[in-house]
Amino acid sequence: NSEARQLADKARGMWDAGRYQDAARNFLIIAELYPSSALAEESLYWAACLYQYYIQDAEQAIRQYQRLIVTYPKGNFFYQAKQNLAEVYEQDKSTRHRALQIYQQLLLAKEMQGRRDWLHLRLARLNMQMGKMDEARMEVRDLLVQTPQSPLRAQAYYLAGYSYYLEKRYDLALWSFGQLAKDFPGTPTALHAQYFVADTLEER
Repeated sequence: NSEARQLADKARGMWDAGRYQDAARNFLIIAELYPSSALAEESLYWAACLYQYYIQDAEQAIRQYQRLIVTYPKGNFFYQAKQNLAEVYEQDKSTRHRALQIYQQLLLAKEMQGRRDWLHLRLARLNMQMGKMDEARMEVRDLLVQTPQSPLRAQAYYLAGYSYYLEKRYDLALWSFGQLAKDFPGTPTALHAQYFVADTLEER
């Protein structure tokens, strides 16, 4: 639809000019007036992103991501919208359980297979923030077992060690940090872990 395309171009121009509210409103107009257009789903996604990252209106971002997910369950932006929605939920302690549920759903989707290590790490961090250390370590274990070539393995060992450190289980913390130092020597993550190794030895 040429009119939808013109509105989309106008919205992008507003975005480039820093007129984020106006850009978001124009993207939403496309979704409202031309729901059958190929641009409708994409416009909803960009409106939600503007609310999330630029306008920082979490309520509106959630509303538009949810609208996209319900309206276009087989769309090109479905899984990215779910992931972004989970990230919005993460920012508020009262909605972190919803983020957890969405990440767990994404883990089961074959379309997200290439991001399973990232999802496991995200779930581990989120569980730690919620004080669920055993659940966090289960996610770390799944990452290490299921994606042995993942570039996120160093961060996984670090999170495991840090979770034990927080629980004052210092022997296990030292083992995890030791594995990190052995497998990933000289990396920023391994170097950062040395602070906790020193502190752990002192505490023990």
